[in-house]
Amino acid sequence: MKKLIAAFVIALAAILAARLSFFTVEEGRAALVLGWNKSVSAEVTEPGLHVKLPDPIERTAMIDCRGQSLQVSALEPKGEGSIPTLGYDVVWRVVKPEVWWKEFKGSGDQTAREITQAVQTASAGETAGLNDASLITRGGVWISSQVMAKVAPEFLKRGVRIESVRVAEVRLNAKSQASALDATAKILNGQVQASGRLVEESASEIRAAADAKARQTLSAALSRAAQMKSEADAAANANYQKIDRVTGIRDFSSALEKARSEEKPGEKLAPMPDFRGLPGGTKP
Repeated sequence: MKKLIAAFVIALAAILAARLSFFTVEEGRAALVLGWNKSVSAEVTEPGLHVKLPDPIERTAMIDCRGQSLQVSALEPKGEGSIPTLGYDVVWRVVKPEVWWKEFKGSGDQTAREITQAVQTASAGETAGLNDASLITRGGVWISSQVMAKVAPEFLKRGVRIESVRVAEVRLNAKSQASALDATAKILNGQVQASGRLVEESASEIRAAADAKARQTLSAALSRAAQMKSEADAAANANYQKIDRVTGIRDFSSALEKARSEEKPGEKLAPMPDFRGLPGGTKP
């Protein structure tokens, strides 16, 4: 029994020693080996499997060294005549894990809170000297570069690199916001009215083009009809002349042409004239 207990204790100690002797560092992360009083005894940033002396008091803390995005909200403008405030998108990264661990107690939330406070303070300092709101709304790139220039060096000393600061929000006071909305409504209303005029003008142009096309088509149809009538009359006259020659009836074609010329639009056709009394015709 004593042998079994001894074997169990030895196996447990071996497992614990093995567990405390190895740790793995992933890509984009770093490892801090912490002692009994939370002091950093080692910092490992190279990815892979690492070996250390087994120590039941030491523990390993994994630090994420990849870029972290942070949204810094714009502060509420104070007073009706106050200038706009700006919000930012910030990207930060832990570059000195040991320094960062000591400065921020290994807390990413604490790091984000302090960056937010520093960016808002720097932004307020940059915009305070600008009395024109349009300078703030149009100068976002310049203001964000100035904010980054003020904030980044201090945090780099504390193990954090501020990689980018970009304006992502412009907050106006209530009066300015109402004025901007009113101006936007007027612009949109003007665009709608202009659009209505364009539609009406387009419809008038389409109607005029359709009327012109219809008149052109009608004129061409009437011209073609007159030409076809003239061609038909000429063909009929040629046939009537043949009849004169074949039958020996004189003046048959001229009598028909005279009858056609006396017809008026809308009147009933006159009955066929009696050609039997014409010279050469059949006696009744």
